Amino acid sequence: MRPLLQYPFRGSGISVEEDNLLVLAWFNISLDVVFANGKKHKTLWHRIWLYFHDNKQFESNRSENSLRHRWSVIKQHTSKFCGCLAQVETLNSCGKTEQDKISYAKLMYKNNNKTSFQFEHC
Repeated sequence: MRPLLQYPFRGSGISVEEDNLLVLAWFNISLDVVFANGKKHKTLWHRIWLYFHDNKQFESNRSENSLRHRWSVIKQHTSKFCGCLAQVETLNSCGKTEQDKISYAKLMYKNNNKTSFQFEHC
């Protein structure tokens, strides 16, 4: 068993503002065609980390690894939600509003995953 001092400090839960800025950083950096050609994954996440910290208007000291992990969580859950929404879209939904479809997709997500979809803000 490792000594307690070797474990890194675990920060507080991530905020909606941090999630939103992380998504914005990922889109701005990963969709940069000039940068994206031939760059390594590690360089991509360093640039996302720089963008995040250069543009934050709140207190945050998230590491590259923390942001990369959070992105994987957001991506995983939003992909599942998009799958639910795609299923709803294929149903005969004449007369249903977009909000009705989203509400039904949220219900489907909750039934499939035993938890509510937490990333609508993303």
